[in-house]
Amino acid sequence: MQEVPLPRPQRRTRSSELTRSMIVDAALAEFAESGYESATTASISRRVGVTQPLVHYHFGSKRLLWEAAVNHLVERLLENLRGSMSRLKGTGPEARLTGICYALVDFVIANPELPRIVNSEGARESDRLDWLVSTHFRPLVTELSRELQDARKAGVVRDIPEAFLYFILFGATQHFFDVAPLVEKVSGYNPGNPDTAKAFADSLVGVFLNGCGRREQTD
Repeated sequence: MQEVPLPRPQRRTRSSELTRSMIVDAALAEFAESGYESATTASISRRVGVTQPLVHYHFGSKRLLWEAAVNHLVERLLENLRGSMSRLKGTGPEARLTGICYALVDFVIANPELPRIVNSEGARESDRLDWLVSTHFRPLVTELSRELQDARKAGVVRDIPEAFLYFILFGATQHFFDVAPLVEKVSGYNPGNPDTAKAFADSLVGVFLNGCGRREQTD
């Protein structure tokens, strides 16, 4: 009886998923470094070591690849934030807000592509910016807004416009790492050092929470 070879669909599926994942990671790096307009599927394919037609096979176009890459990044951010909220469920508003701040800061430190892509897209009007806001930032702000409102009701946070708080925290987080050579020349601190990154996160969250916290007025 002739032996019939077994099919290997699972192996092919795993290989395809790995290729897609590698392309997404390369796309994030390329879009973060070069911006959407200057990035090309050819440059992304070279990063991965695959052919350009294979990139188009998996994603169809540069725009769809950009959306897939941003989706992947923001979904990981939301997973981190929701995980922090879940772990702190049942605690007070101050503890939850502190946990959210650390989750956001730690994620941005570990994933510098996020602020760089947001900065690039947020600097000018485009349909990509509209997509980014409607698909990701409005839902994200809605979740964060609930936590800030609870903190405000509990007297933990002063009556500062929420938009100011978001951009203060997000902007301060990224700048220290985006200008790492300047930081090291001026201060001697290396933002790429894990101990320095942790110390910066501790300092930033402490300053942010103290700054927006409600304190008694003094004459």
